[in-house]
Amino acid sequence: DGGNELGIAAEEPEVSEDGLTYTFKIRDNANWSTGEPVTAQDFVFSYRKAVDPNAISENVNKFFVIKNARPISDGELPTDQLGVKAIDDKTLEFT
Repeated sequence: DGGNELGIAAEEPEVSEDGLTYTFKIRDNANWSTGEPVTAQDFVFSYRKAVDPNAISENVNKFFVIKNARPISDGELPTDQLGVKAIDDKTLEFT
């Protein structure tokens, strides 16, 4: 139904028993306007860019629920420490 955090690009998440890890499967029909498939790595890139202290983001605080987002946005950690990773082309994991 597209009501999850990733909109219509992903199915509802699988949530770990402790509630700290969310795993999303990207829909097979999720494509860019060019027709190229949207990948989990595309999301990783976007989320890292959103918390990068060198990028201007008025809504960076929305990402603070993701592990390390705040210290990254404060310039204390590199963006590759953000709690989002591509498991494979169609699987995205948030911690």
